Amino acid sequence: MKAEQQAVLLQYLDSFLTGPEVANAGTVEEYDSFDQQRVAALPELKKLLSNFISGEIGITEFKEAHDIKSREFPYWGFGGFSGQMQLNQFANNIEGADKETVFRNAVKIPATEDEAREKIDTLAKYISDKRSASEKRRSLPRPASVKYVLTYFWEIQDHMKWPVYYNSSRQILESIGFLKAETSEGESYLDFLKVMREILALYQANVKKREIIKYPFWFVEHVLWKPFISSNTTTGIPTDEEKGKKKTTATESKSTKKFVMSEVANEWLPPVVADLGELAFDRETDWSKRNTLKPEKALETKVCIAFTLLGYEATELGQGTGRQPDGLAISINVPDGDYAIVYDAKAREKYFSVGTSDREMFEYIKRKSEELKKLRVNRSSFLIVSSEFDPSPTNLDRIKDVFRRTRIPIVMIKAVDLLFLIEEKLKDTDLTHERLEPLFLETGILTREKIVDILGIR
Repeated sequence: MKAEQQAVLLQYLDSFLTGPEVANAGTVEEYDSFDQQRVAALPELKKLLSNFISGEIGITEFKEAHDIKSREFPYWGFGGFSGQMQLNQFANNIEGADKETVFRNAVKIPATEDEAREKIDTLAKYISDKRSASEKRRSLPRPASVKYVLTYFWEIQDHMKWPVYYNSSRQILESIGFLKAETSEGESYLDFLKVMREILALYQANVKKREIIKYPFWFVEHVLWKPFISSNTTTGIPTDEEKGKKKTTATESKSTKKFVMSEVANEWLPPVVADLGELAFDRETDWSKRNTLKPEKALETKVCIAFTLLGYEATELGQGTGRQPDGLAISINVPDGDYAIVYDAKAREKYFSVGTSDREMFEYIKRKSEELKKLRVNRSSFLIVSSEFDPSPTNLDRIKDVFRRTRIPIVMIKAVDLLFLIEEKLKDTDLTHERLEPLFLETGILTREKIVDILGIR
């Protein structure tokens, strides 16, 4: 481990220890409490897994029972596309009398690292061969998800030995120069395991009380999760200025919180939308000045571009076209029919609060729903893009009231989280509109944690 890498990892550790919390499924809680919930869930998950490994239940019963358990115990992020959906696809769509035996052998905990590598490589090849022979490849699980799926089941059996191969951990580690080029899926996990052990040793040597690292790999995972889920910077690395600031109270923090663009542009973000976050805070940018546009109008245009980058047929409406929402984005090639996202961009210096806008939303939704039906688009949602959102019960109640009257989901998303979604879409060609639709089905604030949970990209 290089000195520079150690320095960054210790910054992550310091940042985590100043607020040792875990953001999960839309909630935030102390990591120790979160870990205890994991520990309490392990016996039931182990029992279910044991019943499958012993042959007491088959793969269909196992995946159905586990689907319920993953919702009851959402502490590993397994309920999304990369986890439970992969298990469902394996059980439902893989053809072959041997599939149950193959999967049963794979989830059985390995005795050695060599066996772990072999199990991952064997299942990845099995799935890859099935995809090559199938005309419906998208309905089959992905070889790239094998590491996550198997290590999740291994960790249930021994969480002190086998850490879960989270995509979030991998991204953070790669961003600071860890992890070698993959030679095989199995080898990449062993490389990941080696790095996690090195980080664990570093953290154990640099905490004042060793007892705070009660569950070693979980602790490292929590530390790496914080920069990944951070909403304020691309890298999540605390700046020298941030480290030198005195601690503030919760009230001071809320009143002084500002959006900060990372000085280092994310390699996946196209420059054309890089200023979306600044515009959402009603601030002028070089682009808005060059085009002589006020931030709110520039934001409308950039949101349209954002949906175009996500692959939707996006149309900017807004000013000059009567009482209209700012735009419309229609999905492409969804198997059970396309859907639409009617959106409004709200540039606000602090945060967006519904106020009297509920009547306006109702009119937009009613009018656009009728127009969309004529285009044979029968599913839609209403999306608000802004800087931040008023989290008060009154604000959320107004949103819910519009939903009750229209039965159309009203979703709110921060501009920086829309950028995060674009990054993930550009990284993953399998992130189809069918997979994206669940993001827009639940009324309320679509946080980054929810995005990660729903898409299974943790």
